[in-house]
Amino acid sequence: MSDLLQCIDTVTAQVRALAADAAIIAGFDDDALVELQRMIGRLQRAIEPLSAAVATQFVGRSSREFGPRGLSARHGFPTVDGFLQSLTGVSSRDARALAAVGTLFNESRRELRPGEEVIEPAGTWRAVAAHAHGDGVLSLDGVHAVSRVFRDLDETIPPERLATAMTALLADAQTSSVDALARTARAMRDDLDLAGVAAREGDRRSSRYLRVHRLPEGIVTGSFRLTDDDGLLLLSIRDLAIGPRLGTPRFRSEADETRVSALIADPRTDGQLLADTFTTLLRTGIDADSDGIFGGHRPAVRVVVTETALQSGVGVGHYEDGDAAISIETVRRHVCETGLKGLLFSGTRALDVGRTRRLFTASQRDALAARDGGCRYPGCDRPVSWTEAHHINEWHRHRGRTDAADGILLCRRHHGLIHANHWRVRRIEDDYWLDADPARSDTDDFPADPARASLIPMPSRSRVLAAAG
Repeated sequence: MSDLLQCIDTVTAQVRALAADAAIIAGFDDDALVELQRMIGRLQRAIEPLSAAVATQFVGRSSREFGPRGLSARHGFPTVDGFLQSLTGVSSRDARALAAVGTLFNESRRELRPGEEVIEPAGTWRAVAAHAHGDGVLSLDGVHAVSRVFRDLDETIPPERLATAMTALLADAQTSSVDALARTARAMRDDLDLAGVAAREGDRRSSRYLRVHRLPEGIVTGSFRLTDDDGLLLLSIRDLAIGPRLGTPRFRSEADETRVSALIADPRTDGQLLADTFTTLLRTGIDADSDGIFGGHRPAVRVVVTETALQSGVGVGHYEDGDAAISIETVRRHVCETGLKGLLFSGTRALDVGRTRRLFTASQRDALAARDGGCRYPGCDRPVSWTEAHHINEWHRHRGRTDAADGILLCRRHHGLIHANHWRVRRIEDDYWLDADPARSDTDDFPADPARASLIPMPSRSRVLAAAG
């Protein structure tokens, strides 16, 4: 034990000494700086399993069976996360996550009492996650994120199926962000427990609320939680109100340019503009004539579903800019209210209009939205409504065609980044790859090969397309 404590103390002192000497780091060239950050990440991942192992012992030794003799209670803390926060100085959120991971690992073992043999059941999703964390594949935040999803399935799905699903989920864990990993975990949950989709949708609806109260100085404040469709409607209103300031698509009709210019020049902050928009909507709604029709900009929330699921009643749908699955019953309600627009795909291929048009048509934009599910730049989570259609072969420079197969959705920032750096997006059959090799000109043409180290995959984020496949 003393050797371990001495080792940690020595490494901590060395790292602090390096961090204090800013001149050394300032002298690094770009490549060395990138490698330094990569090594820091490895160091952080290396220490996390030790932190989780300690937290696991904290949880085990502070369990209810020990009562006031438990580890945390004897030090005056009613909860493990409070004790961990006091010792580590991390935020309360991070302390709760660490305690939750300790609880998970505690649950994956038969016993945790000091001096007794610890046995892990190898065939559970908890054990798979624990081993992945110990091997440096899954971070603490990643363990916490996926465990929150998989816990929902303990009562309905056999343990061996959950262990198999967790193994598949973690196959790309080292190259995925925590948010992306959690999204994939939720998609797996919906596939494994199709019958539970409607119940989870009902839980989200039941959790909605709006709370307002007046502060002593007269200002009214509050908080809210909205359902999937109502929340996306609110986001659509936000994008209509201040979208050009936030980086939503630039391609607008001439009639919109005057409004957009005035919006950008408006001296009010984004928050003030949204507050004024909200109160204007309230006044307009109260004073509205039920037979009246308001202006031409109407926010929309769109639902995407496969025809097979819609006709059979087996499967799920999704809101275009949403993440959680919705039941077929909810999809059919939306179809009844607003009608249906069909999009025909062959595999992942959609519409083709060749070089007869410079810009993608509305139907093609709909097809790209259903196929891509948002910005396809690696690691980006911008939704469909924040994207622009990019010609992977430029219209002028490469004589590109305005075909959905040769288009890809990118958010404004990443669209501009690709053009500014003269990068290319390569299509290999139905897959897309970012070619960011600085040694290769954007005019270079070659048979795209996914084995090239410089090609970075740009996967679709569309869960509906994945289900159709």
